[in-house]
Amino acid sequence: MERPRHHALGRGARLHSSKRVTTIGTWTDDSPHRAAFADVNGVRIHYLDWGGGGDPLVLVHGLGDSPHLFDDLAPLLTDRFRVVAYARRGHGDSDAPAAGPYDLATLVEDLRQLLDTLGFERTNLLGWSMGGNEITSFAGLYPERVAGLVYLDAGYELSDPTFLHELGPALGTVAAEASDLASLQAYRDWTRVSMFGETPWTSGLEAFVSSARTGRSRPG
Repeated sequence: MERPRHHALGRGARLHSSKRVTTIGTWTDDSPHRAAFADVNGVRIHYLDWGGGGDPLVLVHGLGDSPHLFDDLAPLLTDRFRVVAYARRGHGDSDAPAAGPYDLATLVEDLRQLLDTLGFERTNLLGWSMGGNEITSFAGLYPERVAGLVYLDAGYELSDPTFLHELGPALGTVAAEASDLASLQAYRDWTRVSMFGETPWTSGLEAFVSSARTGRSRPG
């Protein structure tokens, strides 16, 4: 008798699928960007610059991700914008000070100083997930520096105790446990089948999986 399959988002989900699992090869960062660092607000921030001849567009990733999340999207925007994405402190190849701070006000100040370093006086900001909360806060403090805001599945201020009470238990149900998927390769395969189906595997998806599984991006 066929063993029951676990729901893809169930706690402790294992690698079961009616589709054949395709082993994903080694990730190659082939997105056409320049990687650099900027010293801002007491930390070293890693950023990727895809260039472009238009107005600035700064991409802000979500919690636990890296600027490589935008490897597929960014090159498509350079005909209209100067596109930059950065790793917030504690993410990717940016500094991760053990003593913090990592509060919203600090993250927004990091963004402000990064824009100063890049010479962006007025900027379009795109925020994905937690990044949406940061660009909202930045726009509230510095409206004169914002040309436009774009939200992708964005988050909001996490100070509501009711929301946090419900969020905590839910987080444990949305991904496979480390004990079930002990290697990065297994996590790639699980993600490929359970979350993305037949979606072509790209540099951006690989960066997302690498960040989620290991907490760090690959060097840019």
